[in-house]
Amino acid sequence: MVDNFDEIERLGRLSKNAQDVLIRVTPDVRGETHEKISTGQADSKFGFSMGDAPAAIERIRSIEGLALRGLHAHIGSQLLELEPFRREVAEIATLGDYPVWDLGGGLGVAYTEEQASPPAIEEYVGTLVRAAREHGMGGSGKRLLIEPGRALVANAGVTLYTVESVKRNVSTWVAVDGGMSDNLRPMLYGAAYEAHVADRSSAA
Repeated sequence: MVDNFDEIERLGRLSKNAQDVLIRVTPDVRGETHEKISTGQADSKFGFSMGDAPAAIERIRSIEGLALRGLHAHIGSQLLELEPFRREVAEIATLGDYPVWDLGGGLGVAYTEEQASPPAIEEYVGTLVRAAREHGMGGSGKRLLIEPGRALVANAGVTLYTVESVKRNVSTWVAVDGGMSDNLRPMLYGAAYEAHVADRSSAA
């Protein structure tokens, strides 16, 4: 996966035999998520812009040690709507025809009861497949890749803390034996979680 022109040149110098590569493209599609985990907009630090992608494609094709297999895009994480994924597919499809399309991940999960329910994984996959076919990415010999990590594993475990102390002033403060060292997401992204008392979880 190449992300910038410097990486193309570095790989070109290192590759003695044909090295399969994908180009990461930023499709200028912003999903509704925290700004620090939105990666598909034009000013993202990841990938080639839509304007630079054609030059990157041509540069890779001109290097004997590199073999361009396809494109990759990832528009962000914790997305709860499907429309941005359809727009992502429509945008990167304008860059040509390839045997491999990696559409990234990003499907969100509900961390609290108040959060909107995310689309089912089947609906998410169906949306991507239909959009890919509509824009010519399907068919014999084509590989369509997705990276649904969070949607598959986020609910597979919990973090268990022990309450060490409780203090009350204007607010109630509960100190536990964990925090930023094992979960930075609340500080970095304003991520919300729900807490339950473990031995009373059946009442939650």
